[in-house]
Amino acid sequence: MRRSVARSWPAGRRSTGGGFVIGNLQTHDSFCTWLADRTGLPVLAFDYRLAPEHPFPAAVDDAEAVARWVATAPEDLGVQPSALITCGDSAGANLAAVVAQALWDFPARIEVVSQWLLYPYVGAGLDWPSVDHFADGYLISREAMKWFDAQYAAPADSIRHNLFQAPGSATPLLLMTAELDPLRDQGRRYAEREQAAGRQVCWLEASRMIHGFINLRAALPSTANDLEAFVASGMAMLRDRDIV
Repeated sequence: MRRSVARSWPAGRRSTGGGFVIGNLQTHDSFCTWLADRTGLPVLAFDYRLAPEHPFPAAVDDAEAVARWVATAPEDLGVQPSALITCGDSAGANLAAVVAQALWDFPARIEVVSQWLLYPYVGAGLDWPSVDHFADGYLISREAMKWFDAQYAAPADSIRHNLFQAPGSATPLLLMTAELDPLRDQGRRYAEREQAAGRQVCWLEASRMIHGFINLRAALPSTANDLEAFVASGMAMLRDRDIV
């Protein structure tokens, strides 16, 4: 977490990807540090309980609890947050969206002003053309996703997992999909659904990019442009509301 903040900044809170089964603070520390540097905002990463030892809804409960704790501005933070941004990639993006919904329905002490989702797992199963097109050879496979789903054991109709089952919130949405990602189509469809509902949505797609690219920045240099565009769009959304 960045502590050299001269005034009250929105507090960014991100969670790791990994199918709700793998991933930890170490796997995503580099990206969190990069995000804090590029935005100038405090970024708080957290470890949530992982399946199969802790199946659904343990991860969701942890994510929401952390967000509500940050909203109380505890002294342990070392900063005074004025707003929250939920952010995550893959499974972490699912949690970020679910938390934004939860805090829209039952607000915390400070507002969630934006949700930043990177190639999100929407929780809507695997019956999508992009899953068929990129079933193998694109970092994450269909069989791996089936295994992750079995370990997490979330009900397909739960509004705390399947984002299409949730009513949605008016929290502005920034969403980036990856062109060569099995999860691409459900991410695209989710952005379209939110736009059709009249909500503020900024949807970007990383051209010729695969799932999990935030952790492949050294191997795939073109990710730098994609992530810079993602952050620039998110900051523009905040400036439009005079948040930063």
